[in-house]
Amino acid sequence: MATAKSVVDPMAAEVERIGYDRVPLLIIGAFCVYVITWFLQLGGRVALLGSIRFEFVLGVLLLVLAFTVKRQKIKEKAGLGAYLVWFFIALVIEIPFSYNVDYSWTIFVDRVVKFACMSFYIVMFVRNPSALRFFIAAFMLAWFKMGQEGLLGQITGSLVWENQGVMRLHGSTPSYQHPNSFSGFGLGILPFAVYLIPVANRWQKIFLLVMIVFSCNIILFTGSRTGYVGFLMFAGYAIFRSKYRFRVLVSSIFFAFIIVPFIPEQYIGRFESITGHEAEGQSKLRRLEIWQDALTIFAEHPFGVGVSAFPTIREQRFGRFQDTHNLYLEVATNLGIQGFIIWTALIVVMFRAINRISAELQAQLNALAQRLKPEATAGPLLTAHLADLRLMRAMLYAVHAYIFVRLIVGFFGMDLYEIYWWFAMGIIIAVHNMSKVAARITAFHLENVEPAPVEAVPAIAALHKLPAR
Repeated sequence: MATAKSVVDPMAAEVERIGYDRVPLLIIGAFCVYVITWFLQLGGRVALLGSIRFEFVLGVLLLVLAFTVKRQKIKEKAGLGAYLVWFFIALVIEIPFSYNVDYSWTIFVDRVVKFACMSFYIVMFVRNPSALRFFIAAFMLAWFKMGQEGLLGQITGSLVWENQGVMRLHGSTPSYQHPNSFSGFGLGILPFAVYLIPVANRWQKIFLLVMIVFSCNIILFTGSRTGYVGFLMFAGYAIFRSKYRFRVLVSSIFFAFIIVPFIPEQYIGRFESITGHEAEGQSKLRRLEIWQDALTIFAEHPFGVGVSAFPTIREQRFGRFQDTHNLYLEVATNLGIQGFIIWTALIVVMFRAINRISAELQAQLNALAQRLKPEATAGPLLTAHLADLRLMRAMLYAVHAYIFVRLIVGFFGMDLYEIYWWFAMGIIIAVHNMSKVAARITAFHLENVEPAPVEAVPAIAALHKLPAR
């Protein structure tokens, strides 16, 4: 008489055969250390790591290891490759014609090539759901540490000092030290914390809720009006995208009425200064002046002034040095009209890719739901596969919201040479590659009903309750 083990094992072996690429745990660990090192800027925190250039050495090691990982060929590409190539071309051709060639080259190497490596590592190493979970844990732990430092810095006052007439919270790392940058970081936490909660277990949910608290603390006390606008826009986005939008809207209004009275008056005033009088300085007027200068320079140099060269030519033209304070004007002035078109097309294609891959993952979930009865009990293989599909889908939802937030914040800041776009692109391509493998596993489960032990998790019943996007 065949045992359950002898029946299930062949199925497990077949799933493994047709399944995801395997990445050695040591390589995944090294990649996660790199992610944590990058976000926490450990080279600046730990003198020894800085002296041996730990981040650079680890990055080079990962570059070598990336070509040792065996990977299957994905016939259907994510559709971003050609646009990425054209974007690199648009950047490269602006360097020799830049109004500040040396600085343009430095920015290209330090903030384009370096950040593109992060995207490359994500694609090369996040090749299965287990690697995806390790990656999520790595960047969320790094963000947790930064959020904790922000909360502690606010409570103790160690990271709070006056800026523009308001006591503003600053970041603990050079990249996010300015309140506006730290506020942007806080906004970046929200999409991942919010959209990963539905696929998290109890302790993970608690962790993500704490992350949301950290995020709100950063956004509020940095006193960044850009952060306030970004938060409201994300809230509107989340409500609009929710299946239960009316219920979520009512709950949001209810909590707002409870929380707002406890917000210190200076931050209420800071928010009101978006359309009213500023407590100190004339940052709004200066920003309008910068935008006018940027439009003039773009009109005079429609094919671009060079990578990050706007401040140089602005000083020559107007005797003023500040950068554009606007992502869209930054792209237009730096890369010209041709670069602006390419960059816009890249953003559009990223959104399209997310929507397409999300729909494909949802179709797999729907197919499994139709194949199995609502009262059925899934075996361990199918249970794990359902969890993987839901995690990939949740990550895409988070990245979609993440890009949306960055585009909103971009109306008031210069983000072209930041890691945000590369981080998002890496996740999109990685999930795309995994989704193609997942489709084969889904097809196998649809053709082969796995024997379900009595104690197995009733995942199919839960599957029928999953909200559609």
